[in-house]
Amino acid sequence: MFRATHTLGLVLLALVLAACTAAEVIVAPDTSRVRTGNQPPVGAHQQIGAVTAQHGGGCGLYGTRGNYEGAYTLLRNKAAKLGADYVHILRVTEPRLEGICMNQAFVIDGMAYKIAQRQPPAGPSDPTLNGTYTGEIVGSARGQTFAMRVTFTLVQSGNQIAGTWNTTGGTSGTVTGVLADGVVTDFRARQVNPCAGEFLGTAAVENSASLLRGRYSGSDCGGPVAASFEAAKQ
Repeated sequence: MFRATHTLGLVLLALVLAACTAAEVIVAPDTSRVRTGNQPPVGAHQQIGAVTAQHGGGCGLYGTRGNYEGAYTLLRNKAAKLGADYVHILRVTEPRLEGICMNQAFVIDGMAYKIAQRQPPAGPSDPTLNGTYTGEIVGSARGQTFAMRVTFTLVQSGNQIAGTWNTTGGTSGTVTGVLADGVVTDFRARQVNPCAGEFLGTAAVENSASLLRGRYSGSDCGGPVAASFEAAKQ
């Protein structure tokens, strides 16, 4: 009788502990850049935030058993989605018995970091682009030429330029760029109204930052656009 009871207990325990294995996790395309370790990253890094990955879960037969490989891949996938380059692994929690339930989850907790980008300061000869610039845009769109007035409102921080723009044609949006040696490179104008659009170009800073002269191309909801502009500081 004792032996039968003991055997039955072992069978029940096995049923509690048993579970199907959780599905294999696919590695995301950008995950290869994410490194991990048991210590904080070395060098200049910016902390993004906590990241937790759980593979498997549930109780006994009603769950799916997780493993380290699955949780580790999920952790790196999540970190890559956050734009991280490194994850400091803080805690690893394996499937465990909680009361009469075998919690099948394999969990890894970590802190995500990304490499700090050092922006070179604007050179001493670079002008400062703070203020309002108004002028003329001339270009072509959908096979037709156009001309209209434009106003840029710009703010400079270090060598980074950001601001807004609007035209007498009813279009408006935001603008960003990088100032180096009297030229705004990576000049990006995003159109918000009346529909979405994006344009890329360059702009020369002339006459001690009193004049902006540039060109750009891109497209909006109506099709391709190419234009040049000249705007004077007000």
